[in-house]
Amino acid sequence: MDDQGDRVFFNGTGSDSDGTIIAYKWESSIDGLLSTQASFNSTTLSPGNHTISFSVKDNTTLWSSKSDRWLYINDQPIATIDSVSLTLTYTNGSFVPNITIGPSVISKIRPFSKKPFDVHLMINEPSKHVDEFIAAGADILTIHYEADLHPIRTLDYIKSKGIKAGIAINPATPEVVLESLLDYCDLILVMLVNPGFGGQKTILSQIKKVKSISAMLKKRKKNIYLEVDGGVNPLNVKNLVKSGANLIVAGNAIFKDGKDFYEKNIRALKVPRVK
Repeated sequence: MDDQGDRVFFNGTGSDSDGTIIAYKWESSIDGLLSTQASFNSTTLSPGNHTISFSVKDNTTLWSSKSDRWLYINDQPIATIDSVSLTLTYTNGSFVPNITIGPSVISKIRPFSKKPFDVHLMINEPSKHVDEFIAAGADILTIHYEADLHPIRTLDYIKSKGIKAGIAINPATPEVVLESLLDYCDLILVMLVNPGFGGQKTILSQIKKVKSISAMLKKRKKNIYLEVDGGVNPLNVKNLVKSGANLIVAGNAIFKDGKDFYEKNIRALKVPRVK
């Protein structure tokens, strides 16, 4: 078995010293019968720990004993509407009080996923840390407007390194500050809560801000992602998407019930794309 991104390739062989192999069978402990071909590939395996069994039948209709392999399928990205990505937030205690995931952690988990790594820097003077996060494997780097004296320069530098650049604004920051930054960013992140702590409730006035920014992007004909973070849950996600958000970040809504509920909680957050 060979896992290449979202597609898993299976290849099996069999032999019989006094006959020929006439049939093949691949089975999963979760999904049941997978294939009756010697080789095949799949993109539809269910998330979870699979025991994959392969057996062959000879020309006397005898089946071999099963050859088993263990396979883990992970389907727990942090969410989206238009795409699927892994959103990682880094704080160092200088911009918000908590300290979380740093570049060393990102570099260690990078080999395990081909999903885009959307890294949100909740730190002062983010320009000093851009290179180390790019080296760690970030695909998108988002900085805070409030934390950088020269956001245009930092955004431009991020983009010059071949990755996408994002700008985040806190609840107290008016959306008008984004007008001068639209030519330099690929993503706008609207914080729906005051950053620093998980489990907060969305500040309702920020939904109006999302609508306003969405209108701004349409007026300027800018193809920029509009991301929201903070208090997102199944009860408000549809309204956020209707307001113009097309990237959704959720933490507590996914992880609060434990790993047995991750898939269910993610599905509850997904809504049809708004045209």
